[in-house]
Amino acid sequence: MIFHFNFSGLIGAIITVTLFCSISFPLIFKYGFLKSKMANLIIFFVFVFGGTGLVSYLSKNNKLMLSQDIVTFISNSSDIELLLILAVPLVLILICSYYISLAFYRKREF
Repeated sequence: MIFHFNFSGLIGAIITVTLFCSISFPLIFKYGFLKSKMANLIIFFVFVFGGTGLVSYLSKNNKLMLSQDIVTFISNSSDIELLLILAVPLVLILICSYYISLAFYRKREF
């Protein structure tokens, strides 16, 4: 199966990288790079192969497990509205991750 580069793929990649970093950075600042390397590797493979498997599964079965109200809302929304709906929770997750990482970093002894 060949996936072509488009705007939704770019947004998906940005979301994935942001979520991965939001999980990874607090682990690194809490346990250090060497101790958290294995956990980060596992998280990375879950994101890569889990996302690929999910897209492959949904494209083979040709179904999304969304209710009709959500599908109607998404189809009636503009690209800017959908971007804001995705960006606001993503930025909140990133801010929480930043403050958690900062708290872990301040407690570290060098």
